[in-house]
Amino acid sequence: MNFTGIIFGVFTFLIIGILHPVVIWAEYTFSKSCWPVFAIIGSLFIILSFITQVVVYSCFLHLLGPISFGVSKSFLSRKSV
Repeated sequence: MNFTGIIFGVFTFLIIGILHPVVIWAEYTFSKSCWPVFAIIGSLFIILSFITQVVVYSCFLHLLGPISFGVSKSFLSRKSV
């Protein structure tokens, strides 16, 4: 049996569950000034996913890459307030 898809699904669920509160906390604590950190970290994960030769590791790194979407969430939440 191949459990790769289930492992990626669980990993994605955990990443969303762990990083969403981190983004909310950083936005609350540092306001808009934290967006460059999220953009740099997300970009680094995406770049590393292209460089990594092992497909499974590349997929895990690519799943971590959208942390940079915390940047857009920060700007959108400021407009709605």
